[in-house]
Amino acid sequence: MALLAADRQATWQPVWLVELDTSLSGVLNFSTLDLPVGSVAYAGRVLSVSGPERFFADAFFGQIEVGQATIRLANADGALDGHYTTDIRGKKLALKRYDRATATTITELAGIVSQVRLDVGTLDLIVTGPDLGVFEQEIPKGIVDVATFTTKAVDVGTTIPVVFGNVPRMPLLYVNDDTALNQYDYLVGRGVLTVDAVYRADPTGTLHDVTASEYTVETTRYTGMTTLRFTVRQVDFSNNFYRLYATITGLAAERNFARAIKTLLSDATYGVGQTVNAASFTTAEADMDAVGTMLCDGALTEPRQAQDVLRELMLVRGMRLGMNASGEWTLTVDTQQANTRIAIRDGAGAGERNLLRVIQGRQRPAMPDAVKRIVTKYLWGWIEREFRVEIPRTVNAGFGRDLVFEHRFIRNGTTADKVNFYLAKRHGVGAETLETELTQEARQLTEGERVTVEYAPLALTGQEFETRRVVKRLDSIWALLGAWSTQFYDYTAGTIPTDPTVPTPGDLERTAPATPTGLAMTSSTVIDDDGTTRVFIDFSWNALTDTDLSHYELQFRRQVD
Repeated sequence: MALLAADRQATWQPVWLVELDTSLSGVLNFSTLDLPVGSVAYAGRVLSVSGPERFFADAFFGQIEVGQATIRLANADGALDGHYTTDIRGKKLALKRYDRATATTITELAGIVSQVRLDVGTLDLIVTGPDLGVFEQEIPKGIVDVATFTTKAVDVGTTIPVVFGNVPRMPLLYVNDDTALNQYDYLVGRGVLTVDAVYRADPTGTLHDVTASEYTVETTRYTGMTTLRFTVRQVDFSNNFYRLYATITGLAAERNFARAIKTLLSDATYGVGQTVNAASFTTAEADMDAVGTMLCDGALTEPRQAQDVLRELMLVRGMRLGMNASGEWTLTVDTQQANTRIAIRDGAGAGERNLLRVIQGRQRPAMPDAVKRIVTKYLWGWIEREFRVEIPRTVNAGFGRDLVFEHRFIRNGTTADKVNFYLAKRHGVGAETLETELTQEARQLTEGERVTVEYAPLALTGQEFETRRVVKRLDSIWALLGAWSTQFYDYTAGTIPTDPTVPTPGDLERTAPATPTGLAMTSSTVIDDDGTTRVFIDFSWNALTDTDLSHYELQFRRQVD
């Protein structure tokens, strides 16, 4: 990989820049000293900054988390009292590092003010970001209620399904039981969906085909929903409702995992209603398409925390959520990068020595903590209420523990195998770590970027690492590095299980059976002394061989006037 232009210079002049929400009044831009940056003036009131730390919530995928930062501002003249008295909690704040020598600005934290402390001569701003609390809410939002559907809805209180990709045999919700008008509506899901087949479930759970002539597919009767309308009430001979299922084809674009993440993030009706950076997600979708067969097929039919759903979607290819300086969510896909940010070195040969010290040397997890196998469970069955297939990949053959992932959005065997391959390499080759302290040459280093390390005492001769965690101070840069390899992306197919056989659905008609042939019947009547009339019915049928079953007795008492 090519090495990016090195950040080398004789004089370093780093300062902090703090920018408050422009909706506030008063002084909003602060720095370590009075200076202009472009056309913006910064007041030299920053006394100290502790933090922030940027890191991955999960080792190889998930949200990028930023640890809390505390910014202390000088306030001996009381000019900043208004930032406390007007309560600026929840307002946006950007923390940046600026190098005056090269006029380079790097955003380290785009977050919100979570706490303000006013003390004698100082004002402390405690900043967190991004706010991950939004992912604690449950999705999909929206339930079946009489306002959205009808007063005759049966499955009131159940979650309105959201479908991604192609989903077979998903349960339908009963949203209108209008016996007066003979209108019986079943909910398929949100949006315009294609219904490929419909089934009835018998008491054993076996599915049987419903002919297309029995129902109509409607996409406008209930706003934003796809439903089925029957004109015959779907009940069995005991007047119990049949459970209906459907095989559904959703929008093709939603089969891209990055697009599914964008939809859940941005949709305010059933998702978390956040602002996303369109360009970032367009790139992420293209990167996912470049991987090849990676199909997102699943449905949200029950409420789950958004962070659990997003984590499940992101793990398939090391995707990471971040936030830019404008407060927009961004998404990156783990791809084989063409460039290396910096060559870290402290040894013989050409090049500056930018490795100040190794805080903790090379290490791999202890054997009990290592991963023995990656196991992905997939192909969720709504009838069985369990995953129907699991696929393993060996990481360490002789030791460790299994790491099991359950994925409701994978139904394709190749997709599951690619996920397992990627995670197995990450937890195998990528398990080694190295903790370092670096000079200002690493000031642009951010999480996920590649570096090379040259350090003879640890037998490192240009080995490649990636940044897992980074803390930037004005005097030095702290970085936790993890081993990196092109093996992460060189997919080799494994043994893909055969999908379980699904019995061919039969016919479940509600009409009476045909009259049997070869049936003969005789009867005789006997009146007892007490007035009881006994009627004996004898019948024979060419398919009936048990003579004990060929005699039935009907007894009744005759009414006496």
